[in-house]
Amino acid sequence: MAAQSALSQGQLKLALDLVMRLVAADEFHVTWRDQFLGQLVERALSIKDEETAQAAMEKIKGTRARAAALRRIGAYFFLAKDVVRSREIFGEIVKLLKGAQDGADNAAEYLTLVASFSKIDEQRIPEVLQLAIKSLNNIPTPKAGEEAGGATRREYAETLMIIAPQIVSAFRSLARRARHSRSRPAASA
Repeated sequence: MAAQSALSQGQLKLALDLVMRLVAADEFHVTWRDQFLGQLVERALSIKDEETAQAAMEKIKGTRARAAALRRIGAYFFLAKDVVRSREIFGEIVKLLKGAQDGADNAAEYLTLVASFSKIDEQRIPEVLQLAIKSLNNIPTPKAGEEAGGATRREYAETLMIIAPQIVSAFRSLARRARHSRSRPAASA
């Protein structure tokens, strides 16, 4: 495919133009295009082409794929010591997720953001955790009378197991933050 070839040759603007010319006839093609655009964002950032990374991210349709691209861009600016821009971008992710349907996917994204906010904007952590909890609470749960080994309970358990690493990671990040703040000497008055 021409877009993939352009990407592999480092012709990022051409790759973006070519992939956007393709008609995404169904959900599979939209998902594929989003993945391609995510790769394009990553490649553009690797050569410090912020403009192309931003343009590619803006074309991504899927919430999770766009959030992932924004996370990459936010991390790029954080590493470039532009904390203000990084905060703005991570704030965009929160807005994006607020507009999406609550559930396991959103909960995972919010939990992933906790570690980022612990580095760039600690004041946003409680808000993001509350949004994660709200999303977790909107995961459909099995009814009280449903069979212990039934399909609904199994699906619920599988969903929780998928999210478990993000939960553990978020709380580890919070524990490190708490430990670090306790180990700092108190400012003298």
